[in-house]
Amino acid sequence: MVDAAKIDQAKSSIDPRCAALHPQQGDCEALISAVHAMGERLGPTAWRCQSSLSRTGIASATLHCPTLVIGSRHDRIRSLAESEELAQQIPQSTLKVFEASGHLIPLEQPQLLAKTIVEWLDATAVTHDDGGNT
Repeated sequence: MVDAAKIDQAKSSIDPRCAALHPQQGDCEALISAVHAMGERLGPTAWRCQSSLSRTGIASATLHCPTLVIGSRHDRIRSLAESEELAQQIPQSTLKVFEASGHLIPLEQPQLLAKTIVEWLDATAVTHDDGGNT
């Protein structure tokens, strides 16, 4: 089980300017600006809501479809352990771990994310083809 207190402690020690980014991207002004612009567009209410979401009590085991769980080894907002735990709870899941991203994979590695999703969809379509009877 993921230790929520350790996660909260780690989050509180991170510079908020770059907490969502891979540690090596923390000084990339273009990415930091994109994160700040996104925060301004969404507003503080959305940020607080997203930041306070609890992943406990999710009925993951009731999902009965192929599911791609994407995590990042260097995500300092949602730990890799959380992604691993989620993937273990979903019966037909595949876990893909990004090595060179933080929390914002779509901003940090958009091409690799798109490629990963397309490849997973292609593989899933082949292994779950029901002959067009859906």
